[in-house]
Amino acid sequence: MKVNKIMTSLCLTALIMTGCGTNMQQSADEVLSSFVTSTDELTSYYGEAEMKVYQGDELIEHSTIQEFVEKEKRKAITIDENSKNKSIALNDGKMLIVYDEGANQAFQAAIEEDEVIENSTQKEQFIQTLELVKDSHEKELIGEEKVNGFDTQHLKFIPKAKNSMLGEIDVWVDMENWSMIKTIVISGDNKTEMVYTKLDYSPDFTEDTFSLDLPNDVKIEKYEEPPAVSVEEAEQALGRPFLIMKEIEDYIVDKVEVNELGGEIDRTEITINYKKGDYQAFSLSVFPQPEGKDMAIQESELKVRGQNAEKWEEIDSVSWDEDGLRYTIVLMHPDLKLEEVIEMTDHMVVSAELSDSE
Repeated sequence: MKVNKIMTSLCLTALIMTGCGTNMQQSADEVLSSFVTSTDELTSYYGEAEMKVYQGDELIEHSTIQEFVEKEKRKAITIDENSKNKSIALNDGKMLIVYDEGANQAFQAAIEEDEVIENSTQKEQFIQTLELVKDSHEKELIGEEKVNGFDTQHLKFIPKAKNSMLGEIDVWVDMENWSMIKTIVISGDNKTEMVYTKLDYSPDFTEDTFSLDLPNDVKIEKYEEPPAVSVEEAEQALGRPFLIMKEIEDYIVDKVEVNELGGEIDRTEITINYKKGDYQAFSLSVFPQPEGKDMAIQESELKVRGQNAEKWEEIDSVSWDEDGLRYTIVLMHPDLKLEEVIEMTDHMVVSAELSDSE
């Protein structure tokens, strides 16, 4: 799966159902300011939407979605219009369940009492998305437009860099109910479009709405946090040595994880989390270099350890390929700069050296 396609999906998830309000004389900044300072919170609704994904002019994915939202409870029923396969995602406040009817499989994860679910309101999600693109995209107010009977304001977010991970984003915002009616994300040759055809802001849900009866023969896979492993164990899982940063300048290894990713990605990925004091600082991920011309890191002025590198400002990360492996650094601390961590890569050593010292 292409990185751009993954991030497009994440972006759309974050943009669903948010709010804004304005008139034609306002700028994009004024519209967004009105939204952020608004006290309106859309915490319950029922929605029906359609999602299409294009690769060039070819429609490669087409699905319809039903959404049920009541405060912390959420349920989404998605039907693939090509295969007619149905999947159901449910968060009842205590458990996360994703059920694939066609495969007769379910993924399940318990929500701990002290665990915070980031998507408590749609407004918070949209604010996070605005934060994500504030430095990487220019904002433009297109104006008032009618979409499926809704009066909306059309906003456009244009990437400053050609290789932007999120690409060009267009959103149509309901001026009355502060909700996103339509979203289009264009990233390279891919275009993802999501539009609501129906919205009910005063839904009448029953006790059964946020329940899910699984078939007796369904295969249930329970999510468990990957256990911490040693550098040597990570090396064995990857099947070869890899480069790792020494603990320098008060940055120490907090945890090493092995993730076995299946499906379309299908790879072993090592993640090393670094911290400074009590705070998470950054992570370093390592996995086999992806095959295919469209997955290669392009020639760039930015270099890491003498290799061409790609910088994703939207998520404060940088990636490069070296000796058949792809390395990705993602910042976790807001005060840490990528340039600072890139300098640290000059002090990377082969994992076997650290394994011998453990």
